[in-house]
Amino acid sequence: MLSPFKKSIAETISTVAGIPIDFAERSVELCKKKELGDFSVPVAKIIRQMKTEEKNPSVVASQLAEQIKPNDIISKVTVTGPFLNFAINKSALTKMILNQVAEEKEKFGGSTLGKGQNVIVEFSSPNIAKPFHAGHLRSTIIGNFIANIHKLLGFNVISMNWLGDWGSQFGLLAIGFEKYGSEEELKRNPIRHLYDVYVKINADKAKDDNVRAQGKDFFKHMEMGDEAYLVKWKLFRSLALEDLKKTYGRLNVSFDVFTGESETDWDLVDQVLKDLEAKGISKMDKGCLIVDLEKYKLGIALLKKDDGSTLYLTRDIASAIKRHNTYSFSKCYYVVATQQTLHFKQLFKILELLGYSWAKECYHISFGMVMGMSTRRGTAVFLQDILDDAKATMLENMQKNPEKISEIDENEREAVADKIGVSAVFVQDFNAKRIKDYEYNRERMTSFEGYTGPYLQYAHARCCGVERKSGIEIPKASEVNFSLLTEKEAENLIMNIAKFGDVIMNTYRNLEPNTLVSYLFELSHVIASAFSTLRVKGSEPEIAKARLFLFYCARIVLGNGLRLLGLEPLEKM
Repeated sequence: MLSPFKKSIAETISTVAGIPIDFAERSVELCKKKELGDFSVPVAKIIRQMKTEEKNPSVVASQLAEQIKPNDIISKVTVTGPFLNFAINKSALTKMILNQVAEEKEKFGGSTLGKGQNVIVEFSSPNIAKPFHAGHLRSTIIGNFIANIHKLLGFNVISMNWLGDWGSQFGLLAIGFEKYGSEEELKRNPIRHLYDVYVKINADKAKDDNVRAQGKDFFKHMEMGDEAYLVKWKLFRSLALEDLKKTYGRLNVSFDVFTGESETDWDLVDQVLKDLEAKGISKMDKGCLIVDLEKYKLGIALLKKDDGSTLYLTRDIASAIKRHNTYSFSKCYYVVATQQTLHFKQLFKILELLGYSWAKECYHISFGMVMGMSTRRGTAVFLQDILDDAKATMLENMQKNPEKISEIDENEREAVADKIGVSAVFVQDFNAKRIKDYEYNRERMTSFEGYTGPYLQYAHARCCGVERKSGIEIPKASEVNFSLLTEKEAENLIMNIAKFGDVIMNTYRNLEPNTLVSYLFELSHVIASAFSTLRVKGSEPEIAKARLFLFYCARIVLGNGLRLLGLEPLEKM
């Protein structure tokens, strides 16, 4: 981690410039030009905190540099215009960082920042009778990523899936199943079959009002708790949930809590409506219950329709209160598409108006759309088809290299192809800022070159290959002579490894997967450059041990990054 080095530089700056240590720490940056040093301080940033009459940053930079002497951490200080540049002691950095990586392994990059704090991440949230599509994919992998980052930083994370498992559409689905359903197909492929049934009965409904009435009547019996009507819904829900869990397993995603519309606390909903009325927050308008949020530029929030039925917003208010009562969360994230931005702004504002101070710790993590998601056979409705298509493409690519594929057990090749395919889908999604829409490009994302998931997996597999083919065991840190890692490529790799902790903290602050992905590509490129120079096999024994240990540490860090993205690092491909 670079933190101890940044802190040492900050302490030096704080002393010579006479400024607060926390301000000095925020001023220390990584050098943009490596030939100038490792860290820099833009003096223009700190000059306003200094008690000096000199206002020219370049002059002040020279004055400060004269007062700073090299020490165990700082090997050299130079001035470039208004910048102070610091070169750090590479041998101290190498020993500290590589020791730490080898000791902490999967925990490297983490901290106890979140100790004792509960964080809820609600994500994925598909409708159990509809396809698991691209929008659900984005919510699923972004939410899982946010959960993983928080876990690494010591938070107690509750991963929550709020299912669309209730509503009048299930009455319609039930009568549709009586007409078009197959028990055999339901068990074989629940979600796909329920979707087919739903499409057919919806077509009937468009032509026949009686179908709509039958669906509403069926759901009314469900709402009254009539077990004869609920039994079919329970079967649909149970089988669809098991089907969903298979998809989640393929995506390397798990949940602590599966809940949904069917578990709405209606007593709490009634209490919320009473509280809103008692506090003068809500009012009746044309038979509807509303909250006027115009003065906050949030429009009119509808809580109850003129037929007395509640809306998602009403139920979300109650569920947020229930969550805080249950988990006393310090943060609650809702990972939902950007189209729902107004909904969540209204939700958080109403919670605030009700007097819940924790409302400010509720966050909507929004994301853009995936455009043109399809397979080679045309437009895809189901995510499963997209994953199958990516898997088939990766298997074809693997078979083009008989030498490489021969290293993988024949029984494992399909599973490896699937994991590479999943990596391709994930990394294409994570490449841009999450708020942006992006164009799905199957050819580009499945390439082993460029900024792709297969490229990251290949970099990890190559590190594993170096370990397997080296002919020596990975040494203990105490057996390594770190002073032998003097090449420019070795120094670059060590510096990149050292940046991991800062990247994790930046990612935690902005909750942008592409912050981590960009770093992993940079790390992979530096690893690739090092492979061509830092030969392990055939080198002098002590040099071979030092280089092998360096690649071992690089592999740990790259693997940690891949796992945070939700990917399983591959050892062969």
